[in-house]
Amino acid sequence: IAAGPHPQLDIWPKALSAARRVSSVTHVVQVPLQPADGPVAESPENGPTILDLASLRAGEPTDRCRFEAPTDGERTAAYFHTGGTTGSPKLARHTHFNQCFTAWAYGRLFSLDGTDVVFNGLPLFHVAGALVCGLAPLASGSAVVILSPAGLRSPSIVQNHWRLVERYGATLVGGVPTSIASLCQVPVDGADLSSVHSAVTGASPLPIDVGRRFEAHTGLPLHQIYGLTESAGLAVLTPRGLHAPLDTSGYRLPFTRLEVRRLQGGRPGDELCEVDEPGMVVLSGPCVFPGYLDPRHNDGVFTEDGFLVTGDLGFRRDDGSLVLTGRAKDVIIRGGHNIDPVWIEDAVSAHEDVDQAIAVGRPDAYAGEIPVLFVTAKPGRRVNGDELLRFVAERIAERPARPQRVTVLDAMPLTAVGKPFRPELRRLAAQHHLRELWQETWGDGGRLRVVVDGGGLTVLVDGDEPTAEQRALLEAHTLRWRRVAHATMAQPLPGDGLST
Repeated sequence: IAAGPHPQLDIWPKALSAARRVSSVTHVVQVPLQPADGPVAESPENGPTILDLASLRAGEPTDRCRFEAPTDGERTAAYFHTGGTTGSPKLARHTHFNQCFTAWAYGRLFSLDGTDVVFNGLPLFHVAGALVCGLAPLASGSAVVILSPAGLRSPSIVQNHWRLVERYGATLVGGVPTSIASLCQVPVDGADLSSVHSAVTGASPLPIDVGRRFEAHTGLPLHQIYGLTESAGLAVLTPRGLHAPLDTSGYRLPFTRLEVRRLQGGRPGDELCEVDEPGMVVLSGPCVFPGYLDPRHNDGVFTEDGFLVTGDLGFRRDDGSLVLTGRAKDVIIRGGHNIDPVWIEDAVSAHEDVDQAIAVGRPDAYAGEIPVLFVTAKPGRRVNGDELLRFVAERIAERPARPQRVTVLDAMPLTAVGKPFRPELRRLAAQHHLRELWQETWGDGGRLRVVVDGGGLTVLVDGDEPTAEQRALLEAHTLRWRRVAHATMAQPLPGDGLST
C-alpha cells in the first residue's frame, strides 16, 4: 500500500520498484494523495497487480473499516525499522497484539472518542506516526489530520500551525522536541486554541527549558510520552488531566511491568534500584515486541527473565513516575567519570539565544572522551562559543562535565523523524579534533576524514600508509582507520560544510 504519484514525492516509483523485487508481493494498492491524482496506474507486465483504494472501498461504510479479525494475535502484523540513530538499522517484528494494545492504551489514557481531532505531525514510516498518532485515534473513532508527508518538518506547516489548529478544531497536538522548539518561535497571533485539551511530545528527551517556553507560549499543558519501536511506540505516558513535572516521562501502561535495575558490567542485573536511584530501564508486557527479524540482532535485547532492555537510563520517583536521564550509549565517559549529556544540554538551553543544544563525546587519547557541545541559534539571534562556555561553566558544578568546545551550526543534523542525529555530531567532533592534531604534528589536517561506520567511527587516511607514529595517534583515540584513494576523499559527505 503506497501513496500514489505526486509531483514532489518519489514514494510511488520506489514502491513499485520494491514490489517488483519481492516475488511474494502480488498486489500494490495506490492511495491518492489528492483528488486530481488521475486514473490508477496500469499494472506492469510480469509485475504485481495495481489496485485503486477508492475502488476497493466502493460499497464499504464511510465511517469505519470492516475487516476480519486475525485468528492469531501473536502473528506478525508488520516489520518496523528502527530509527537508525545507532548507525545499525534493524527490522522489529510487531504482532497484532502489540499494535492493538498500543492503540487501546493511548486512546483510553487520553480519553479519545468521536469528538476528538488529532493532529499527526510525524511521518507515517515512524512507529509513533503510524500507531500512536495514527492507529490509536482511528481505533477510538477520532478524526486524524495528517499535516504533511514530512510531518512537522515542513516549514510551511510549522508557520501556519496555530491557524490550522483553529481551522480544524484540533483537540490533541504535539511533536518531537525539535518541533516543539520550532513551534515556540511561531506567534499564536490570536488563533483560537480553546479546542485543544492536550499537547504531547516524545521520541527524544525534552529540554526542560523548551517545555517551559512551550507552555508559556501556548498556555497548553505538555504531556511527555516514552516509547520505543520495540514497544510498538508506547511504554510510558502522562495521561490526560494530569500535569506532571516536565522532567517526568510519565507512568507505565496498564498490564505492563516497568523496572529500573542496577547495572552490572554495563548490563541490567537482577537488583532493583531504590526510589530516585538511577539505573537501566527494562520493560515487559503486551506492547513488547517478540524480537528482530534477523535473529543475530536479538543478542542482549532481553534479560534472562524476559524483560526488554531499553538501553535508557532513568529513575523512579516515589509516585511511580519515570524520569529518563539519557541513553546508555550516549553517556560520555571521561576518565571513568560518567557524564550525562542531558546535564550539559539543559544548562545551555537556558541561554536566551540558544535554540537547540546537543552534547556528545569526542575521542581523547588521555581521558577516553571529552564532552563537546553543538548548538544552533534562535532565528534572528547570534551566539558566541566562548560566551556559551562561560555560561555553562556557571551552571555545571562538576568540572569534568563542562564541555571543552562549542561548535555553532547553521542547522542541527536530524534523523528523518526530526531527532538530533548524534552519530553525525560525534563524527564532526572527532574530525575537528583529529585534523587539528594531525595539522600540528604533520602539517596536513586535510588528509583525514571521519565517517560513521557500523555504529562506530572510522578515520579515512588519504594516500600513503600511515607511519607507526601516525597509527599510534589514531589507535590512542580508539579509532579504526583505513587508507583510501584521493578521489574518495574528494567526495562530499553530509555535514562537512557546516559552520563552526
